[in-house]
Amino acid sequence: MLDEAIPEGGQQVLYEGKELDSEEMRALIRKDMEDRPEQMKILRRDFAPGQHDYNDDYNTINLVWNNRGATGMENSPRMKEMFVELESWIEDVIGLPQIQAKQMKMYKGNTKKWQILDDSTFSRDQVEKLQAAANAPSAQQLEAWVEKHDVPMQLPVNNETAKKWRDEPLAIESADFDP
Repeated sequence: MLDEAIPEGGQQVLYEGKELDSEEMRALIRKDMEDRPEQMKILRRDFAPGQHDYNDDYNTINLVWNNRGATGMENSPRMKEMFVELESWIEDVIGLPQIQAKQMKMYKGNTKKWQILDDSTFSRDQVEKLQAAANAPSAQQLEAWVEKHDVPMQLPVNNETAKKWRDEPLAIESADFDP
């Protein structure tokens, strides 16, 4: 194998002036192999932070199943911090007021997206004319729809509260109903 390191007719470049199969070179290789674990610790500490062990990378079991989550970023300190921050936003900033009020706003869509022209750019008269020409709901109808349907859902979410929020009340459910 050492003979293959030097091409035929070529000259030795690495370790010039030393015999590759000498005892001196074997000792140099042994010393390098003995120092390898310390070199790997330094490499892992300085150039691959977050890796616990090189065996994780070279273990054949991990070729089938990698010890990371669905995103593949759970070992990243920045991603860990981001996940914690998002969780606190979901639980404390968004969720806590909803839980305390026992209501949550449901997203049904933005009715202003059904309006062809933007209110901030065009006058109400122009908006009304174009909506009528396109046979689209008028701005007044869209605003009335928002007032009627922008109702928060009562918590906890179950079939009964979803039905109250989602469905129009039937005539027979009204106290004014007289068959």
